[in-house]
Formats: sequence, C-alpha cells, structure tokens
Amino acid sequence: MENNMKNKSKKMMLFSLIIMLSFSLLSLIVAFSIKNIPENISYRYVNQRIEKRSWHDSYEIISDIIFLFELCITMITTIVFIIAKVKTHEKIMKKTISLWVVLVISTIALLLSNTVVTGLSDENDYSPKYYEFSDNQHTLVFEERSFLLYGEGYIFQIQDDNSAILLEHFTTDDGGRNNGMYDVIWFNDHAEITYHTFVTENDKKTVVVNFK
Repeated sequence: MENNMKNKSKKMMLFSLIIMLSFSLLSLIVAFSIKNIPENISYRYVNQRIEKRSWHDSYEIISDIIFLFELCITMITTIVFIIAKVKTHEKIMKKTISLWVVLVISTIALLLSNTVVTGLSDENDYSPKYYEFSDNQHTLVFEERSFLLYGEGYIFQIQDDNSAILLEHFTTDDGGRNNGMYDVIWFNDHAEITYHTFVTENDKKTVVVNFK
C-alpha cells in the first residue's frame, strides 16, 4: 500500500512536469511560427465601443485554457503529494516546490508566447474613448487614444449591422485629445473633419473621409 502510494505520487509528478514543459515549449514554437501571419482585423460597434476582432483573440483564449489546465494539474498533483505524506510520511516539500516552480516557468512561457504574437501593449493601456456623430444617413465613431506623449485617433463608419469600417487614422502631439470636439461637415459621399493637432495651441487639421 505504501509503495503504491509513493509510485502514484512519482507518476503524477512525472506526468505534470512533462505536460507543463511540453506546453511551454510548444507555445513558444507556435508563437514564433505564426507571429507574422496577418491579423485580418475586423471591427464591430458594440455598447458604444469599437471592438477589434482577429485570430489573436482565439490564440489568447487557447493560452488561457492551457494555463487553467496546468493549474488544475498542479493542484491535483499537490493534493496527491499531501495524501502521500499523510499515509506514508513521504517527504514532499522539494517535489511540491519543484512542481510549482515549473508551473511558474510554464506561465512565463505562455505570457511570452502571447507577447510574441500580440505585442507588448494592450488596448486598454491607451484608455480609448468613443464619440458618435451622425447626419441621419451616415454614422461616424471617433476613437481617441493616448499614452504619455503619444496621441492618436481612428475614424470609423458604422454599418447597419453594427460592423465598423476604419476610414482614417490620425495622430496628435503631446498625447492631446480632442475629447469629442470635432467639426464635421457632411456631404452625400464624404465628410470633412477638422480636429486639433496640439502641435501649437490653435493648430488644426482637416481630413476628408469617403463613405463606404
């Protein structure tokens, strides 16, 4: 009985280490293999926000599932170690620490693979804000983003099915935001949009966006 318990804990330890190290290596290999594949981005206007969608979303979900799977394996194996200690007085401290260290290493590998594929920055790092304009025929949504001294904006046309088409991208100086203060002149097939660039106090620029 005692030997069976010890063998079980050893097998669980070996299984857990192989699984986590294999996933770590595989995630890095896959990440470097697919990092240059085009995102094929699409946009939707949902709850007054522009949502960007691409295959990167699926990759991040898979990474999260792998992490949760590894965490479950680690916890189950730890429980097996504890039971082995209670029943056979087996020393488990070193094995338990090694197991959790490997989980940390695997988690770092998963995070690194995500960074390789999706980049360092997250959309929320830029604190995006959205402003909607309409002439009752066309609807435009302006997304303003900034981080430190970098500011930018995106102009989207919203379709009847709430899909969004990116029409224009612009930048502002010193991380400046227009806070929705745009001059929009509407035409049948396009709009003229004037915004502050913040290069100087009163500097403005006008862009023309053609409706799709």
